[in-house]
Amino acid sequence: MQIQNDRALVRDRNIRNKSCFDDNNLELLDHNKQKINYNFKWNFENYDMLSKLKLIDQSSIDMNSIQKFWNRRAKNEKIDVSTCNFEKDDYLKKLKMDIEEKKIYDYLELKKDYRVLDLGCGWGNWAFKLSDKVKEIYAVDFVKEFIDEGIQISLKRNVRNIRFFVSSVQNYNTYEKFDIVFCSGIMAYLNDIIFEKVLSNICKYAKDESQVLVREPTGIIGRYEVNNKYSEALKDYYSATYRTREEFIDAFEKKGFKLIKDDDMYPEGSPLNKWPETRLRIYSFRRSGLVNGV
Repeated sequence: MQIQNDRALVRDRNIRNKSCFDDNNLELLDHNKQKINYNFKWNFENYDMLSKLKLIDQSSIDMNSIQKFWNRRAKNEKIDVSTCNFEKDDYLKKLKMDIEEKKIYDYLELKKDYRVLDLGCGWGNWAFKLSDKVKEIYAVDFVKEFIDEGIQISLKRNVRNIRFFVSSVQNYNTYEKFDIVFCSGIMAYLNDIIFEKVLSNICKYAKDESQVLVREPTGIIGRYEVNNKYSEALKDYYSATYRTREEFIDAFEKKGFKLIKDDDMYPEGSPLNKWPETRLRIYSFRRSGLVNGV
């Protein structure tokens, strides 16, 4: 049976990858912000941003601490939507998922015969939402507890078209090609070297006509990092790199992908826009030669 084979594959891959040190997926800390004008003037008198941010030229976040953070999260928290997107309030959690589902479905070019690669899938939140709309989904995450939970949910729901793999996103290898590569909240947890490697890997996974959908928190006044800082909201230390919109576009263009469209995830004034430093954003990329059907 497919699920049994995948369970064996998961165990095997976990043994081989248990020393993998890296990144992650999952949705995002409470760094989800509001709609912005990228030409706006920031008023530093109203917000002492410079005292809180470390502006950087290159991400130096410790990948070991990233892995430890997510391993702790998987072991200490109930594994559900809030485990990965950090929203505890029931009303805001529902509002968040309603807005994100609508926008992501609007952005994704789904077809019944499509194959999807979900990099940094967590326990499979988005994979399960998409499973009845596509042919097959490969779901990859380096946290074993998340993958085990995803497999159990597959068995309970009799979902047979999701294959789960325990691996860091940069070390995952496959000869398969995918119509959609979905990256949700993983790139904030990658340093620059690994970010570059993941983009190179996406080039290998993608077909000529593939779509790459990126759901990521984005730095507003500039790129910056949080390096092993304690969060009262999370009750834990965490690290993250928040790249700018221009950085995402430039990085993908260098790999041969053009931006089709992008937007803030939440509307201006939304209670989900909790922090002034970043906005959760959505980006749709496609290989250069096929933008606008050319």
